[in-house]
Amino acid sequence: MQGFHKKDCTLPESFEHAITKLKIYNLFKESGYIPKLERVFKSIHVDYNPRADVFVEAITGNEKIVVEVQASNNIQTNTVAKRTMAYAMAGIPTVWVLILESYFKGKQYAGTTITEVIKHEDGTFSNEVRSLRYDEDGVFTVSGNPKSFNQFMDAYGYIIAVNYEGHFFLIRQDVFSKGDVYRISRIPHENLVDVLLTTDLVELDYHYVPKKKAVHEKGDFEGREGFEHEEEGELSNILLNGIDFDMAYQIEQERLMYEGKLDSLTLIRQLKAVRKFNQRDKKREMLSAQREKINEIKYKNGLKSLNRDAEKELIGKERLNTLLAASLSQKENQEEAIYKRVYEDKINQWKISINNEQIKDVRLLKHLKKLRSGLEQKWIGILDQVESKSQKEEEERKVILAEIKTMKHTGGKQMQLAIEQVEKAYGDLNNQTGKELTISLNQIKPVYSQENKGEVKKSIDQLQQEERIYRANRMTLFDFLVK
Repeated sequence: MQGFHKKDCTLPESFEHAITKLKIYNLFKESGYIPKLERVFKSIHVDYNPRADVFVEAITGNEKIVVEVQASNNIQTNTVAKRTMAYAMAGIPTVWVLILESYFKGKQYAGTTITEVIKHEDGTFSNEVRSLRYDEDGVFTVSGNPKSFNQFMDAYGYIIAVNYEGHFFLIRQDVFSKGDVYRISRIPHENLVDVLLTTDLVELDYHYVPKKKAVHEKGDFEGREGFEHEEEGELSNILLNGIDFDMAYQIEQERLMYEGKLDSLTLIRQLKAVRKFNQRDKKREMLSAQREKINEIKYKNGLKSLNRDAEKELIGKERLNTLLAASLSQKENQEEAIYKRVYEDKINQWKISINNEQIKDVRLLKHLKKLRSGLEQKWIGILDQVESKSQKEEEERKVILAEIKTMKHTGGKQMQLAIEQVEKAYGDLNNQTGKELTISLNQIKPVYSQENKGEVKKSIDQLQQEERIYRANRMTLFDFLVK
């Protein structure tokens, strides 16, 4: 392994963080790529220029990727999204690598080791803990997931992890279970580059808050394009808790000689296919829900439209009834005005016919008063006649209306149809005038009579039949008595 010193750490990162990103740097360099450490990227925000732990680009072609090593679980989801989107704006995918012991510090997680129950020859049992084999697809569980871990799983569906022993793992969603249960498998060192390069470009939402003061990047690095690590021979001044990737690689090669290995790329492709199918399914469900909501809105709007039309029709009927009542009232007022005008014209004619000389005559005045009194009496009589006529017409109207209603209740189907036609022509029976009711009665009565003739004829035939039965029974009794 290339030499590495504590001075090579970019403050304030941990030794595990620094040596992990250096391992990834070396793997890409050995695979023929051009890696850079601490490459600075410009984002759309002036006061935010993130530094990539490892930026990788191909010697030929446009293949690029950013690797972010995450040791602390205190990172905010907004920071993850903002950093990922800063690289995405340049068209570069971001792959996150977690250091298990550091990231899940204080959390209970399981999956990198397997506990087996061993039965001994003496019949006793004991628990044996072994590490996950390279051909095993195990279960990974964690209590109290950090929010950023859930964010990684929602965005990618899987995450790359490394432990303090220097072994890499693929932790991915279990599409057949829910909750904090995931699948875990090992990634050999020789396959890590291909697994990292299969990462897709994702977009995450974040909330941007401008900084009040300019913040300078911490740590020393050469230029904004990043720098390459220089080889210095053997590892020196290494901390006791450092990750020994060389030892991990040796153990890995020994185990792969008698253990098979899972194809991590196939597992990722299968997961992506399932997630794509589920996303289409969710999209279909969302579209279906939207269609149902639109149909519901259309249905409610249709009901509102029908209600508005019904209200307009009702208002129209009420307005028609009001106009009809006003017309009847106006007709009565016109008749009363005509009688009054006749009376006033008569008075005026008498006044014109009387000259001043005749008015001076007392007897003529008395005669005039008498004539006036007689005329007033005649006017009162005319008013009484008019009132009597109106009362008589109203009584006749009530009689006709009662007769029609009797026919309506006692009549048959033809009678009901006749009444419906009459109401269609002249309006509701209760609102028809005397003249209209008379016309309605004249149209209804023949139908009612025709129906009654049929019933009378039926009754006569029934009586004749009963009489014949009676005579036959009587003759039979008479013959019996004679014998």
